[in-house]
Amino acid sequence: MARTVSVGIQDFEQYINDGSFYVDKTQFICDWWKAKDYDRPRLPVAHKQDPGI
Repeated sequence: MARTVSVGIQDFEQYINDGSFYVDKTQFICDWWKAKDYDRPRLPVAHKQDPGI
């Protein structure tokens, strides 16, 4: 039986019962974070409205 890569499963028991396998990306995320290879979301800038309008 072929095993599948599941996405979004939070329960290891479900992985076992479904015949899926888990890919641990912990080290990848750690390396990615340390490399700062990402853009942080920016907060929207509130613009002052012209009181003369």
